[in-house]
Amino acid sequence: MNINKELDQKRLILYDGSCGVCNVFVDFLLKTNINKDIRFLSLESDMASDILEHYKQNMSIDAIIYIVNGIVYQKSTAALEITKNLRTPYIYMQYLKFIPLPIRDFLYDIVAKNRYRLKKHNNCRILTKEEKKYFW
Repeated sequence: MNINKELDQKRLILYDGSCGVCNVFVDFLLKTNINKDIRFLSLESDMASDILEHYKQNMSIDAIIYIVNGIVYQKSTAALEITKNLRTPYIYMQYLKFIPLPIRDFLYDIVAKNRYRLKKHNNCRILTKEEKKYFW
């Protein structure tokens, strides 16, 4: 797979595949993404490491990473950028960007540090045939 070509044509979300909260978010995105052009990749994968190295990003399992048009977003900014492609009313969440970045990321970090306590995730994700095309 040519990573550069694929990334130029798709939006990519790198997420903690063993996190229950993250998996709930992925399920939510699968249902509400308008264009169906988002792809998902677990941060634990070798391909994620290669992609992060390509974009000269530090590997952090505590941050959601969103790559679109060669731009890398992390943490709260990633989550809010993702909402641009969601159905109404969720698309309006992007307006939370008016909250200063340090405050947004502080709140994001609190959730990230407690994500395993918030939602237990004890089993592997089993993809449906339809979902498989959205995961790398």
